Amino acid sequence: MADGPETGDEKMAFGKRTWCGFLAVVAAGIAFADGLRLTAPADRATVPTLSEGQKAYLAMPRKERVAYFADEAKRREMKKLGYYPQPLTLSWEGVPAGTKAVVSVYRLPDRTCVFQEETEGTSVRIDNLEIARTYGWRVEAAGESRTAVFTTEAIAPRLIRVPGVPNVRDLGGRIGLGGKRVRQGRVFRSAGLNDNAENVYLTKEELAASGRIPALDAEKGTLEAERARFEAFQKNPASFRLVPNTLSSAWTVFRPAREVTDRETAELARLNAVPESLFGVKGERVTADKRGNFQFERVAEKPVFFLQAFDAEADGYLSVAISSSQIASIRMNGTVVYDLFRIRNRAGDFSSADRTLPLPVKKGRNLMVALVDTNSRARAWRCTIAPSEPVTRLFSSELKYLRYRLKDLYRVYKGRRAGRNRLDGKTLPFMLETLGIKSDIDLRSDGECWGMTGSPLGPTVTWFHYSSSAYGGMQSKEGREAFTKVFRVFLDEKNYPIDFHCIAGQDRTGAVAFILNGLLGVSEEELYLDWESTGFWNGSASFNHRNLFDKLVEGFQKREGADLHAKIEGYVLSLGFTPGDIAAFRKMMLEP
Repeated sequence: MADGPETGDEKMAFGKRTWCGFLAVVAAGIAFADGLRLTAPADRATVPTLSEGQKAYLAMPRKERVAYFADEAKRREMKKLGYYPQPLTLSWEGVPAGTKAVVSVYRLPDRTCVFQEETEGTSVRIDNLEIARTYGWRVEAAGESRTAVFTTEAIAPRLIRVPGVPNVRDLGGRIGLGGKRVRQGRVFRSAGLNDNAENVYLTKEELAASGRIPALDAEKGTLEAERARFEAFQKNPASFRLVPNTLSSAWTVFRPAREVTDRETAELARLNAVPESLFGVKGERVTADKRGNFQFERVAEKPVFFLQAFDAEADGYLSVAISSSQIASIRMNGTVVYDLFRIRNRAGDFSSADRTLPLPVKKGRNLMVALVDTNSRARAWRCTIAPSEPVTRLFSSELKYLRYRLKDLYRVYKGRRAGRNRLDGKTLPFMLETLGIKSDIDLRSDGECWGMTGSPLGPTVTWFHYSSSAYGGMQSKEGREAFTKVFRVFLDEKNYPIDFHCIAGQDRTGAVAFILNGLLGVSEEELYLDWESTGFWNGSASFNHRNLFDKLVEGFQKREGADLHAKIEGYVLSLGFTPGDIAAFRKMMLEP
């Protein structure tokens, strides 16, 4: 096989896209006893890009895979397989120890260099190769040159190693319409290229200077008394009095047009009735649905306030349920009784569908005030009568919450800062030069992207920020609007290559990948496998078909169409796109 044309310096994982060529290595006076020989892989061999364990999972029948995905122990084993590609070792012999050699790997037939390294060893490891692709490789030492060819297995996904950014893979590689393979190197899906924005808290010095410590000390005393009371209830459940729930579905909502300070929020303790205006805005009357939900039409940066006055027949506790994923702070008659704003980073500890709260009430008129973050993933305020359950469960839940409150009591919110960039001096050139990313589609919410003005990849990459939905939410108004914006990016050739992601690269990213692959004619089985491949990174058994993926499929199965692919195409057409738009996307993404 003839050698390739000349090239510049490049390494497989982190280097420039260039041409492989002959780089002479001068080693005068060194003689070869038997001459340079390439030993592995054998010439014309087929080599894996996935490990045997990864391939074994992907080869399971769907029914078996679905059961596997719901098994906690098996999912832990799946995660151990890792989400990186299987490295390939290139080796040679016939050279004395310490002899310098230049190793080059180039894609065929276009002869694009994907790896080049100078070494004094007799082997190198490479990865991030495309699947179902033929490569040439060459070793040059002491004026001699040997070449061979290998082909990678045609098993998707094409996993990609980007240290610092998890769950990266090529959307391409699978077989689509007309038996054509989806192009590789055009579209990538990944986890976030930077961390989500994070909260910043007052230092001990700042907290002391703010003058808030006396008030926090007083709150600590209140919480400790509440904890002691629930511990006593736990020992004597009969002494705990639940009063009938008299909350209604009607709320008064205030949506401040500006940030409300902690000091202003503290003034809510003075309220004893629902005011006509609050923080400069008039109240809106809203009614929750039968489940107690009030769905926000849009996601806002600023929290909103829900107020309701109601009567209780006696002193005691009111058992209510709120969404476990909702960031909220609740005051009853001026006293904070629940506050996930303060312990929001521990919200994941409350993992049930609803969080049941025993709220203290007094006989007669009561005022409930809820500060609700509309930027949380629930995007709805749910507060309704709690389902019937043993009172002892309330004690256990409340004691767990009180422990968190006490632990984080002096951890006072100061503000936010943009998330840390996950790309460094090696991974950034890899994304920009080797993968050639030109567009970054960020599917995260405004809150997750707080403080961002562009892509973590830098100013040469166009940042498209479209807060997206996932699973059944793709059929909602918000989900449809977001995907409409996202798909327009894919219809413009100048935007390629593209990386799209949320923070984990699994839910919102997985939903968009499902639609894109469906349009390209990727089989239903492969649509499942593409989503399931995130299991190599996420080992949680709660990340499973029944909880998540089934809702995505069901949302499309309810649409009209002869099969799943027709229904996905019908969905895209219903967004205002044309058959010509879909054809153009397929032309850009399917190999000839």
